[in-house]
Amino acid sequence: MLKTLTSTLLIPVVCLCFSAAARAMVPQERSESADQSPPVPALGEFDREKNGIMFGTRAMLLPGGAGTAVLRTGRSILLIEPLSDEDAPSEREISGTFTAACILPGGMLAAFDDVSQEIRIWNPALEGPALREVSRIRFDRTLDEPLVDVVDMAPFQGGYLLVERGAHRVRALDAEGVERFRFGRKGGDDGAFQFPGAISVDDQDRIYVVDTDNHRIQRFTADGDFDTAWGRRGAFPGLLTSPTGIDVVGDRIYVSEALNHRVSVFDLDGRYLYQWGMHAMIPRQGEGRIHYPASIDVDENAMRAVVAEPFERRIQYFKRFSGGLDEARAAQMPSKQDIRSHFGPFISGEDDLLVMGEPETGSLAVFDVAGETGVNITVFTNHGSGWDDLGRLGALHLDGPEQMVYVSDLVNDRLSCWRLQRERDVTIRYDPFMARLTSAVD
Repeated sequence: MLKTLTSTLLIPVVCLCFSAAARAMVPQERSESADQSPPVPALGEFDREKNGIMFGTRAMLLPGGAGTAVLRTGRSILLIEPLSDEDAPSEREISGTFTAACILPGGMLAAFDDVSQEIRIWNPALEGPALREVSRIRFDRTLDEPLVDVVDMAPFQGGYLLVERGAHRVRALDAEGVERFRFGRKGGDDGAFQFPGAISVDDQDRIYVVDTDNHRIQRFTADGDFDTAWGRRGAFPGLLTSPTGIDVVGDRIYVSEALNHRVSVFDLDGRYLYQWGMHAMIPRQGEGRIHYPASIDVDENAMRAVVAEPFERRIQYFKRFSGGLDEARAAQMPSKQDIRSHFGPFISGEDDLLVMGEPETGSLAVFDVAGETGVNITVFTNHGSGWDDLGRLGALHLDGPEQMVYVSDLVNDRLSCWRLQRERDVTIRYDPFMARLTSAVD
């Protein structure tokens, strides 16, 4: 019986990463003499991890080492006491359909509830199994237009900044929930976004936005006017691939990258400094190896950081390198050729064929699964905006009998159709030209 299989089954695709080329891209700066001055501080040395956290998309360090708040998108917020080597930390949970959260000045915890369209605020420092809710800000009477697909928020001049991913914009609200201004639109030019994912503010009230599918960071003035931008898609140090989280602390910007499986560190003008976190080779491999990070949070003194990895159901904590910036740069580059296993959430199969999306290259891989072991027979598309390119895969469907592949592209707003030119009764072989684009509709 013919049946189409659509699943989040994770199929590994193997590619090679050559560290020699990557090492050549690292800026070589003269280190300061150890006997004349202390090392330049740098975060990134693995400290510890906590596993078993389902759907944890953002982790936030509470002030004063009071613990960690973990946003479980659409479900709840989990409050975890400081991790101890002796005892398992206790946990408290706040139920709600929360999609964004942040720590306010003074240590209060704020979260946006998507269903009720309100911001709820608690004092996490109070003891007891239940948190005391301090206040709520409802938007049903203050906003003419509902908030859409809010995925991150940050305190700003006594109010809030909220990232509306689906609307490709940011809104600034005052403490009463009244809109002050907004900025952003869908696109790739200055001031435009492709699914913005996170936001942070520096000490000068300049606003930094993670422009996820444009693979860059954009900076705006305190009035929401475009200032500057940096970044482009790539794996070399200083480049960005699907950045997901950001935190600005002091004179450094920390950016988590989902498809580079790392945290990249820049100065306030976007100059690359170093990175940490190497790609996990196998599922559940941690201890400093990072797998699809969703957020990065750094404490107020840049002494500790926490990274959320929903794919691995965990959060990882990092501390400063004892040897400072020089040790950080030396420690995070692999010493030899490495092999990475990549995984994608989109897959479709029918008859003797299976097709899956490979997010890190923006390509689609086709397998012949008639035998006991699947055989890769072609790979097609690349990341880009051309008719035969793929910006961001939104849906995938394979018509096995007709050998047709249908693709939804969220970034390029396009539906495309590909025919696999293949005869089933011939010997299986790899053909890089097997897939032919037959039609595309914007």
